[in-house]
Amino acid sequence: LGDYYRDDTMSQWEPFDTNLPNVSVTDLDVNLEDKKITAATYGRGVWQADIDVATPTNDVKLSEILSPISTEINCDENSVTPQIVIKNKGSNVINLVNFEYSINSTNYNYSWTGILNSEQTVTVTFPETVLVSGAYTLTISTLMANDEVSENNTGTKFFYLNQPGIVNQVNPFETETNNLLTYDDSGLLTTWQRGICTGGIVNTGTNNVYTSNLSGNYDDNRKAFLVSGCYDLTQLTNPKIKFKMAYGLEENWDIVYVQYSVDSGDNWYQLGEMGANWYNSDRTELTTGDDCNNCPGGQWTGTNATLTDYEYSLFQLGGFNNIMFRIVFHSDGGVTDLGVVVDDFVVEGSVLSNNEFNDNSIALYPNPSNGIFTISSNNFPIEKIKVTDVTGKVIKTLDNLESNNQRLDLTVAQTGIYFVTIYANNQQIVKRIIKN
Repeated sequence: LGDYYRDDTMSQWEPFDTNLPNVSVTDLDVNLEDKKITAATYGRGVWQADIDVATPTNDVKLSEILSPISTEINCDENSVTPQIVIKNKGSNVINLVNFEYSINSTNYNYSWTGILNSEQTVTVTFPETVLVSGAYTLTISTLMANDEVSENNTGTKFFYLNQPGIVNQVNPFETETNNLLTYDDSGLLTTWQRGICTGGIVNTGTNNVYTSNLSGNYDDNRKAFLVSGCYDLTQLTNPKIKFKMAYGLEENWDIVYVQYSVDSGDNWYQLGEMGANWYNSDRTELTTGDDCNNCPGGQWTGTNATLTDYEYSLFQLGGFNNIMFRIVFHSDGGVTDLGVVVDDFVVEGSVLSNNEFNDNSIALYPNPSNGIFTISSNNFPIEKIKVTDVTGKVIKTLDNLESNNQRLDLTVAQTGIYFVTIYANNQQIVKRIIKN
């Protein structure tokens, strides 16, 4: 019972029991990077001990992929410039490292030259690669002569590129230039497809649509995202989101709903609630007790086999200049159905004729702050201020101000990120603040 070791100088196994139990071991993990051995036992817990690891003569490690950032959906660029950190884990000086890397199925090569001493790191920036909107997988491998450790040579990162959305322009999804960003929560699959639906919930004839399945039934256990471009709502009055949709979903189990993000996809929030021209269900697992396990409390479920116009007011979000929307399809592990079809997506509103009230005309400082902020307008008097948290909950409102300078006191608010909507001249602007 217990752990044993043997090296090249030994003829038999010897006990290794420093800080380790003398009982049956069910799992054993050796981490050469941390120089630790971890033993899991049945009923005696998890044990850990230091081990001696000889420093290799030649070893380069891919420590980290700095760029691109997986959590961001970038709408401002149509390219990627990979950037990584490598570390010399050997005793010899490294002067040359070659790289093989791929972006989806396209392969590239790059070489770094310099002086990298033992235990030192260096940041390596790869050439810029121009790409279209989409979901990508970046895989990078280091290649060095006589590298003695191959386990630390490869890294992978998923990333996304998006495109600006054009307000008041309907996207009919007819050509490849109309493609939207699609991905699943696993990062490996793409459930949403653009094409002609011939055997799903509706037959779309010669029209291209986005759908969960072009024919037959959709798959089990899918959570898939159809992501719009990034829209600037600051110069619109009464903005709204509109699209056509038909659906056949296992009622109260499989669902579709809409989310929005104002921070490049770092956080997503539910858009709207059950009501006219929007969701047909407000069920959750908490309110029903035995179904709707994946329901957020506002969703479409069941069947509507007619391609129907849906819309929702974006008035409360009108001050954001970089907002994305995504239609979420979520199926559970049970019964499937004919799926979802989406067409003619648009964000629309009346364009303001007076653009003097814009982001540059408002100053909000200091930011971050311990709670006291000053808001200044260099042209129109501030009429109203509304503060919401990241979930959209209003935590403070100041009305009837009519002042170009206004003090905002959030000293009683919890630390975190908030959004301040500033109203003036029948327009609004949203500023992001941090309360320390």
